[in-house]
Amino acid sequence: MKKPAKNNMYEEAKEKSLLAFAAAIDGDIDAEVCVVVSLPLSEEAVTALRAACAGIGAPDPVFLQASSLDRASVFSAVEGLDPLVLVVADEGAAALLTEAYREPFVPDSFGFAFGRLYAAFSSFESDLADVRLKQRDWALLKKLKQGLPENS
Repeated sequence: MKKPAKNNMYEEAKEKSLLAFAAAIDGDIDAEVCVVVSLPLSEEAVTALRAACAGIGAPDPVFLQASSLDRASVFSAVEGLDPLVLVVADEGAAALLTEAYREPFVPDSFGFAFGRLYAAFSSFESDLADVRLKQRDWALLKKLKQGLPENS
């Protein structure tokens, strides 16, 4: 878990609230995009997700490995990170988020849940092997741009 460069009361409280989830968080806790995964991603998938996020104006997403967390912890970790948008990398992550938020996170779709836009995938990693699915995934990810600030 990367600590923010700035330091104020809000950031200190944010950092403290996320300490319990530090082992499940990889990246900048102030990232605009949070990628939620239930299974470890290959380096190829991580690179593709980073490139996709950069392509929509939100480089350096934070990754949340949700499989080690219960539903209350998934909710607390995502809310503590407070990203503008979510990328749900696989069906397991979608199921965990659906339980945590009591709102459906539908795989292979774009949606809105609990105040955030999301793009969810059955398996982003598997989709990389199919040109048609990669195009569909990119189209879903591009829709997240509307949830990001104009200057991103």
